[in-house]
Amino acid sequence: MTNYDFRALNNEEFERLATDLLSKRENLLIERFKSGKDGGIDGRFYHSGEVIIQVKHYVKTGYSGLLSKLKSEEVAKVKNLKPNRYIFITSVGLSPANKKEIFDLFNPYILSNNDIIGPEHLNDLLALYPEIERNHYKLWLSSTNFLMSLLNNAAIQNSNFLIEDARKESYKFIETKQLQKALEILDENKVVIITGLPGVGKTTLAKQVMLMHCNRDYEIYHIEGSISEIESIYLKERKQFFYFDDFLGATLLEIFTRNSDSKIVQFIKKIITDKNKKMILTSRTNILNRAKNLSEIFNIEKIEKKEIEINVSDLTDIEKADILYNHVWHSSLPQEYIDTFYDNRNYWKIIHHPNFNPRLISFITDSDRISGIDSSNFWSYIENSLDNPEMIWSHCFNNQTREEVIDLVCLVVFNANNMEERECKNALKRVFNIKYKNNFHSKVNKIDEYIKESIKSTLNRSLTQLNKNVMIRLTPFNPSVSDYIINRYATDETSLALYFSALKTNQSINTLFSLHSNRKINADVFISVLESVLNAVDLKCLNDYSIHLLHSIIHSNLISTNKNRMVYPSLFLNIEEEYLTYDYEVGECVLWAVKNAPSLFSDQFISDFINYAMRSSWRYTLNHDDYLPLAHLINLRPAIKGEEVTHELMEHIKEYWHENYDEHLSGTGKIQSLDYDERSKADDIAYDMLHDLINEYDLPFEDNEIEYMYSKVDASTHLYDSYDYDEDERDHFHSHRDEKEHSESYINDLFQKH
Repeated sequence: MTNYDFRALNNEEFERLATDLLSKRENLLIERFKSGKDGGIDGRFYHSGEVIIQVKHYVKTGYSGLLSKLKSEEVAKVKNLKPNRYIFITSVGLSPANKKEIFDLFNPYILSNNDIIGPEHLNDLLALYPEIERNHYKLWLSSTNFLMSLLNNAAIQNSNFLIEDARKESYKFIETKQLQKALEILDENKVVIITGLPGVGKTTLAKQVMLMHCNRDYEIYHIEGSISEIESIYLKERKQFFYFDDFLGATLLEIFTRNSDSKIVQFIKKIITDKNKKMILTSRTNILNRAKNLSEIFNIEKIEKKEIEINVSDLTDIEKADILYNHVWHSSLPQEYIDTFYDNRNYWKIIHHPNFNPRLISFITDSDRISGIDSSNFWSYIENSLDNPEMIWSHCFNNQTREEVIDLVCLVVFNANNMEERECKNALKRVFNIKYKNNFHSKVNKIDEYIKESIKSTLNRSLTQLNKNVMIRLTPFNPSVSDYIINRYATDETSLALYFSALKTNQSINTLFSLHSNRKINADVFISVLESVLNAVDLKCLNDYSIHLLHSIIHSNLISTNKNRMVYPSLFLNIEEEYLTYDYEVGECVLWAVKNAPSLFSDQFISDFINYAMRSSWRYTLNHDDYLPLAHLINLRPAIKGEEVTHELMEHIKEYWHENYDEHLSGTGKIQSLDYDERSKADDIAYDMLHDLINEYDLPFEDNEIEYMYSKVDASTHLYDSYDYDEDERDHFHSHRDEKEHSESYINDLFQKH
């Protein structure tokens, strides 16, 4: 049974819900009015005379505030109008005594208690007319039943922070035509990419679309890590919804390393051909355009068909007004601050400001961010924030944030905007050891205090559970925090060197290279910081982190002089199996070293190295990328091509493809795009693809060996499986936003209701 308190709705939304329900109850079309028209009537219909409706959403003031308003204003209006019947609707809980008091006030116009409708009656009507509940989606998103269904769904426990965050944001979300467009693209393509400039509401829109699918039995998966993460959680028979915010973002360099761009596109193809899957991604427009320029595959696969770009310029004045009004309504600003938006019709100045965007509106209506700003200066603060958007975080970090908390935020931002809390604490200790050497212990003892201070002001803290392991992660409060920090420190070599040297994570290395490739820091700063990071690493005993650092340098676009100054081939003579597990980065580093200093590396070294690599497969499965550098090493030394080590490597490769080629096919696009009746063509294509992969090794595989590798494959199982879309689901997500004409009068009326 429904039991809403209706706090999720602002008064405009509550009035619409109330008149929709009353229309159903009375089986009549109700004419709605805006505030200020016909003496404050909210609705009217004719049935044996004129019937007028008054709707009061007084959840913030309660019954005493409601009663005062009725006595001082509404009773006189009703007596002046002299309707045949008066229906009063409110979100304030009413006792029998309260109803009698209201009945007596409006006697003889209220004909019965049935025409005094409180939240209990509204909930009864919602139970009778569930289609109205579905149409007012902000209502059911706030319901206890919806929350309990989420908490009981074990499959979404790793996304519970995302879902709860989206539920809180849904209160301030306004349905625009962009929501409907995103849903239409998702319905048609199973995948939608939301793009736009910073602050336009990409993430907010994506979260609301995701949240809508929670109520359709989809398991929600929040992708936060590497590209390979999305492959490991794909379950073919389950209804899954994948959410990938800023999917290019700060890790653009990683995206275009090891064919990761191809992996994303292949995964998108897999989603498109699976009736049980949907996926939403976000990206800043300039980053996605750069991806298209850097990677041909993003253009070949016509990604733009799955894009929706959000532009603030596309928002109508009414949509901007609704966004502003909804944020003010749901804010906890004191009344004297709220009045600032209404005084002199200041709301028009905000709506028409060229820098209007939802993120700025969120900031100027956030009571936590105006501490120290007197109400008499609040309008000046709003104007300055709109004229200089960067001022918001400047005020926060310069006047409201301790230096130690800024250190913490910098570490999270420079770690690709996502860091496990335990790792962050260790990195912060390394920063404190250098920055506050004489006060180190007292600072370390306050680390938990600094983290607590940062939460919900500059950082978010989330708990994710994978199997039985609980991980606590820190992320920026929103993307503008990251933008501010990067711009603030872009030329500060000393601070950048301190933070990146302290981090010691692969993600931080990716971020450093990405900042350079995206021209956020110039070449001189990049080289200086990179050298500091190198100097802070013990290269005598290579580990996963130092290998990733060296590999990133080797495969960067740095000029050879810089590479050779930073990386010596002799470094890779020191690989110790105890500290370093083989993968493609280790292999490619050694391959580079052998090519650049062949005399340093004997044939025996290469044989031993390949044997060490194959022993790693006892602990985890090596893949195609891991085997390639080993094969290329053999091709550099013809003397070992006929030795046992070559035969053993070929056996490893043969068994790998025998066991994994069928799974590999599931991520390719050529097979999925064929029709089922093209079965023989699918087999030919799949076999040729395998042949091309084996040719990359340049090792003497026989045809019968390739046939063995292919023997477990049934290409027909990867063909396109057509499906019929659930029309009920499409209808469920249809936008019921009213067409609003005469925007100036609508907006002025809207802001009279405070």
